[in-house]
This record gives sequence, structure tokens and C-alpha cells, in this order.
Amino acid sequence: MDVYQNVSVVSNNVTLLGFPAKKHIHISVVHRRALLDQLLVSLPAEHWVILSREFYILAGFARKTEDTSSVTSSDLSQFESLSSRVCSFVGQRLPLKLQPTLGAIIASDPSAEVPELQFALEAVVKSCLAGSPWAHALEMIRTLYLRGVSIPMNIHQGIDISTEVAEKISRELEQFPLPLVAAADSSLRANAGAKAEGLQSIASRDKWFR
Repeated sequence: MDVYQNVSVVSNNVTLLGFPAKKHIHISVVHRRALLDQLLVSLPAEHWVILSREFYILAGFARKTEDTSSVTSSDLSQFESLSSRVCSFVGQRLPLKLQPTLGAIIASDPSAEVPELQFALEAVVKSCLAGSPWAHALEMIRTLYLRGVSIPMNIHQGIDISTEVAEKISRELEQFPLPLVAAADSSLRANAGAKAEGLQSIASRDKWFR
């Protein structure tokens, strides 16, 4: 069975589990987490990447149309013993306020792969853009960035951080995604004055991101 045939078979099975024709879809997904976990873990890494892309768009649709009011933090705690793959798959389809819980589980998993790590980073950044404190998220963002993922273009607009957070980033610039470095630069320059040398200029001069 080739890559796309295998992905198609698993995709059909996951669709039956994850997109049942009924309301409260997320409850079904949460309660079927163990079976979903088995299906997703069975995929080779390259097949998982393909499947992740396919369900990324569907996940966005699910978040807009389905009721998640009955999903609790207790439900999400059950994912701590499962794979990062199922955390990512289910997490993408949950409301923003619930996503960081699964993102944190992924960030603590040394075996997590790029699709899961990318979800975790986007979850925490979107949460901060929605009002959660950047100061509380810096360590998780740093950890995920150092594992090879970064903030995508479609969500890095509008990052506004305090001078205190900017100073923390400025002490370890090479350990944070470039959009956060740019935001730190703007914050510190606004505080110190336009004549101060920008962090982006320093990073470019010293080739931190090459």
C-alpha cells in the first residue's frame, strides 16, 4: 500500500470517528481518544504529515460550527497519557481557550513531531494575542522554537508586548521566533527612543538567524 492509499484508509477511519453526523462532535472525539490515538500512532511520520495537512482545514470548519460547551479541563487531562498526535488532532478542533492545555502536553513530550509542535506553538501564541499574558508563555514558546517550529505569517501580526517581556526576550534573542524579536524591538525602541539601535539590526548584523 503506497503513501496516499494508506493515508486515505486512515483518513476515512479518523473521519468516521472525528466527524460523526451529530451535534456535540467534540465530546465524541474526546471520548474516543484512545481509538483515535491508536489510528494516528499507526501512521509513519510522512503519512502523518499528509493527514495533518488534510485535517487542518476541516478543523477550522469544526471550530466554527460545533458546540464545545461540555468539554472540560478534566476531559483534556485524560490526554496526558496519550500521544502528541492525538493531542494535536483533537486540539486543532477545540476553541482557542482550551487549546493551550493540549499544547502544553505536547511541549512536554520529547517524542513530539513537527506537526504537533507547530500546533502547540500556534495555540500558545494565539492565546496570548487573545489576551493571555506573554510573560507566562515565554518559556513554552522558547522550548517549541528551539525544537524547530516558528510563528507563521498569518498570525504574527499585532504582537504587542510590554517592556518587561521585551527585556526578557532581548537577553536571549536567538532563542525566540523572529516575530517576537521584532515585537521586543518595537517595545524597547518606543521606550528608549528612536535613536536606540534596533534588535533586528543587531540580529542581522551578527547573523543570529542564519
